[in-house]
Amino acid sequence: FFFKQKTAYEMLRSLVGSEMCIRDSFKILGKFAKRVAATLKNETNPDDELAKELAIQPSRESDQNLVLSTVIHGCDIGVANFSYPLFFKWAVLVNQEFNEQVALISPN
Repeated sequence: FFFKQKTAYEMLRSLVGSEMCIRDSFKILGKFAKRVAATLKNETNPDDELAKELAIQPSRESDQNLVLSTVIHGCDIGVANFSYPLFFKWAVLVNQEFNEQVALISPN
């Protein structure tokens, strides 16, 4: 499964738009990887109290948010591999979401 190799010019808009997502994703993906490892360890060794505490619990809201954040950040990183028309649609939707969030917290 191969993607068309893109030139730096083709990737420029994607890279600039995703810089913040990429920077933040390393922290989120690292935390997610540790939690998945603890979950797997907990399944094989249920007596390990630390693994039990760190294991992802579907009923825990913070764990639901972690999984959702990981998926969203993965999509943001992957957008650089989209065709330009699809990337453009994604960028418009992200911009719209940011504007809607600002409108919710803006006093005016």
